[in-house]
Amino acid sequence: MNFLALRLALPAVLLLTTMSGCADEEAVTCGAVTAVPRTTYPAAPYGTAAGTTLANLSFADPNGTATVDFQSLRASGDKRLLMVITSAGWCSACIEEQPELNRLYDSYKDCGLEVLLTVFEDDQTSPATPALAAQWKSSYSNTFPVVADAPFVLKDYYDESYTPMVMFVDLETMEILSIATGQVDAATEAFIRQQLAE
Repeated sequence: MNFLALRLALPAVLLLTTMSGCADEEAVTCGAVTAVPRTTYPAAPYGTAAGTTLANLSFADPNGTATVDFQSLRASGDKRLLMVITSAGWCSACIEEQPELNRLYDSYKDCGLEVLLTVFEDDQTSPATPALAAQWKSSYSNTFPVVADAPFVLKDYYDESYTPMVMFVDLETMEILSIATGQVDAATEAFIRQQLAE
């Protein structure tokens, strides 16, 4: 996680450390999440930094027959926080963090967390295909959506040399809450807890 993201996440880390027990031993509890359908995507202007509204970007689904966009993830209204992760086949950190991403999703999905993992290149730096997204999802047993970002539309949001990127978005307003780079860590989970507790 880069310095700016770490500095912004510090209050959340402090919140986490004051909670009793540790995350691996403590059962995650949250209030009921009431589904509120969202039929219209927030209007422009859109931006690429924290505090701006995220454009309704679309990606190829693993079957190669449809697209997944941000509106489709927010439409049912039963999720409150979106975590967008960028990954590539050449990125060892991306591969290493898959078990932790699965754990975070399984722990917080009923509290309103949605995760979208985007793969933009394979291990030879060729653009991702739907087949690569399907292989990724199968290889790492991801239970959240995994999509191909062949045109790499998320490159405008961070420096790809620091992949993976972790972006948090409020699914009601589609405001970008934070953008960080590097593997998910304790500060990531603290941020999730803080957002879903509000």
